[in-house]
Amino acid sequence: MSLRKQLNRLVAPLLLVATVVALVLANFTLSGLLRDRSGKDVHEQNGAVSRLLDQRLASYAEQLRLISSLPLTDGLLAVASRRDISTTDLETRWSLLSRGDTEVRNVLDNELGQILNQIAEGRSDIIQITLTDSEGHLVAASDKPAAFGFKASDWWIHAKAMADGKAVAEGLDSEGRIVIALAVFEVQRGEVSGVMAMTVDIEPFIRSLPEMAPVEVCTMLIGESAIYAAGSRDVFAGSSETLAAQFRDNTAARGWANETRYLGVIVRGNMDWARPVWVATAKREGRFSTSYHIPMFLCIAVSAFLVIVLVVMLTRSGSWNPLRPYEVLTAAGQWVLHNALLLEEEPADDAVSALPTLKESKLTPSSVRTELDEWYHRFERDLQDEVTLRTHEMQRDLNLARDFQQAYLNRPYPTIPAVHIEGHLRLEFYHRYQPALALGGDFFDINTLARDCAGLFIADVMGHGTRSALITAILRTLIGDLTPQGRNARHFITEMNRQFCDMVSTSPQPLFASAFYFIADTTSRVATFTTAGHPAPFHISRSLSKINRLEVPSPQGAALGLIPTETYTAGHCRLIPGDVFILFTDGVFETANKDGDEFGLIRMEKTLRKYMYKGVSTIVDGVMSELLAFAGDEQILDDICMVACEVTTAPRETASQEEKKETPSDTNPHIG
Repeated sequence: MSLRKQLNRLVAPLLLVATVVALVLANFTLSGLLRDRSGKDVHEQNGAVSRLLDQRLASYAEQLRLISSLPLTDGLLAVASRRDISTTDLETRWSLLSRGDTEVRNVLDNELGQILNQIAEGRSDIIQITLTDSEGHLVAASDKPAAFGFKASDWWIHAKAMADGKAVAEGLDSEGRIVIALAVFEVQRGEVSGVMAMTVDIEPFIRSLPEMAPVEVCTMLIGESAIYAAGSRDVFAGSSETLAAQFRDNTAARGWANETRYLGVIVRGNMDWARPVWVATAKREGRFSTSYHIPMFLCIAVSAFLVIVLVVMLTRSGSWNPLRPYEVLTAAGQWVLHNALLLEEEPADDAVSALPTLKESKLTPSSVRTELDEWYHRFERDLQDEVTLRTHEMQRDLNLARDFQQAYLNRPYPTIPAVHIEGHLRLEFYHRYQPALALGGDFFDINTLARDCAGLFIADVMGHGTRSALITAILRTLIGDLTPQGRNARHFITEMNRQFCDMVSTSPQPLFASAFYFIADTTSRVATFTTAGHPAPFHISRSLSKINRLEVPSPQGAALGLIPTETYTAGHCRLIPGDVFILFTDGVFETANKDGDEFGLIRMEKTLRKYMYKGVSTIVDGVMSELLAFAGDEQILDDICMVACEVTTAPRETASQEEKKETPSDTNPHIG
């Protein structure tokens, strides 16, 4: 075969392929441009409204999830599970009761009800927030609902059956309202302890949407009926009933009806819907669009004509055979099947003659297998080495962060007062800390506010692990910045909450922390304290042989990071020699054994009573020992943190006396 003919056979198919590819790309490009131009306004308006509505509904569900995770919510549901009331009688009388009746005030004026009322009053789009127990009876509400029992409501049944804890929505009613519900889980037993629900009004959302021009496109929300959202009201009046019927039947998401082009998207909002809600956009436009179909028909016709002409020219010139590539490919496949896959059938003579280079190859089946085995083992070794290296680097960084966190917590305790005078009060401190993972979300801080005054801060950040450890670093920074204001407990915790809310307001994930702040003044012999959704510490009064809790007067403030404008109350007590104050996080009393039973506050108080006349370190170590013995071999799932402050007039021990003191069984008494 001459060189010229060989070049023709090579160039001809390349020319045909390049021409076809160029024409296909041109057609696709033109189609996209025409389609985008024709339906751009419909797609853009539909997408904008649906994204805004999804974000709005997702924010409602996230707010419910935040409220349901509050310790106050768990406490109310636990009390409700043990209450003994005639719910049948109360359900019958509920509609007749007024706002001032005791049964109604028990629901609306409890601590959670007040928080729900604050949230609902600050939002025009929130109509009602309710919390029901596992039997559907009201526990707390932002306002008096029409009924006391909701067990027969569709949203209540749907939410309680949602095993993965996902929020559910009942659907959009004719008044533009949506009921969003979320099951509240009791973590230890994995059971539903209640249902949180929020009734929202879509009207404020619609008012926030701008009027869109020109008046030829309209967006509507379709549930039980069509509700106008934005755009042309004329288009809405002419197509709303038709589209409402079509979308309720779920027959189509896009198309044409009554000379109207429409596009619909189901609202998700990161929740499960009992009845779907659509965002539908409509535009006056016929099924056949001259601006799109005529140019596309002409372009496709011209492209097909050019390809046919080129194929005819190449075939008649004899420089190209369309079947030649398939013959070569078939021959190559036969050779691979015989030599590489060990098939007994010999390749055809014409296949071998078509591929002379394969005929002369030195490859054998065994050599092919050997090559593949060696390549696989090399790849496996390299991959394992890469995994080992990256795991080592991650573990090294994690260990460094853990060592830094432990070093911060194990700093020397401050000396309060700086100079102790015999007979005057001084403070002794001690703590134990054990994170559930390498990094913990619980932490404490002891600040010197004056020569005779100290501030104890303990916090429990939501969750545990790396993210929670980062949040503790933010809170430590705020503590350092606000230390000059630390002698006013209410002002200190209020300002910390405001600044923390500003920092986490842009986070897509909810971030909050419970906290307790305790100030001890040895000169005035008075302690002041406040709480942000944190368990109340124990107060051991040795002089009276009593143990009680430091309860802050109601209304107690919410956890840090939830409500930027939250106000907090403060309590106070006398500092008497021999008093011990035990601050702790919920990991202490929520630690469970193999039977699922929690250590609990009652068992913790019994342990404190057992060691109440011992030194402060013996008291804390005793609680920790009892706690670990109770858990046994069961894995501890939450961080544990305890900080103790003892009030005494005894002189400080010398270094030699401290060396003789007993130490706990672990190497470092400050690390669990």
